[in-house]
Amino acid sequence: KRRGYRSQGRYNAVRFMDHAVGEYMRAVEKEDYFSNTIFAFHGDHGIHSLPSPHMPKAYGQLGLRNFNVPLILYAPELLTEPKIISKSVSEVDVLPTLAGLAGITYINTTLGRDVLSASAGEGDYAFLSTATSTSTMRAVIDKNFLFRSDESGEKKYLYELQSEQPNKNVLDKYPDIADKRDKLSRALLETSRYMLYFNKKYNAEKTR
Repeated sequence: KRRGYRSQGRYNAVRFMDHAVGEYMRAVEKEDYFSNTIFAFHGDHGIHSLPSPHMPKAYGQLGLRNFNVPLILYAPELLTEPKIISKSVSEVDVLPTLAGLAGITYINTTLGRDVLSASAGEGDYAFLSTATSTSTMRAVIDKNFLFRSDESGEKKYLYELQSEQPNKNVLDKYPDIADKRDKLSRALLETSRYMLYFNKKYNAEKTR
């Protein structure tokens, strides 16, 4: 519990996953395709866990552990030096990043971007959305702020993630930042809805 796990079972599940990944990598290192492969490890969601000393206060107080997942890229022939990406990244960025790393020519019809490219710093944020049977909550997050709003826009919150009180609503303190993120989160939500119906599959054969 001191490390954020609610039970010994959850802790053991993470230990087993770590062991399994290690066994897998030791096995594939012996295969011919190993040096010509990009390995990507990422989760589809986080867990609701207890606050822990190795995580920022905001993760526990604002429930951000639910959205926090690892993204590990391993390609010894392409990524020759270890590197930590501190940008705000989301799952929609995975495919464009892998395609860029592999050197594949592609048309990006997603909301994601190649986080390893030189221009990845433009729009350094991640979009979050949670939905229930009665409401939808939209949000954008970067390393400094989290903005949240209900679908109607009547309830809005801005949190300063690096502060001593990250769960305090600072909407009135930073009105310009709140307004910009309000518009951005609404635009991303409506764009994602539009793409469900009008983002047609690209057919490369028709362009030849």
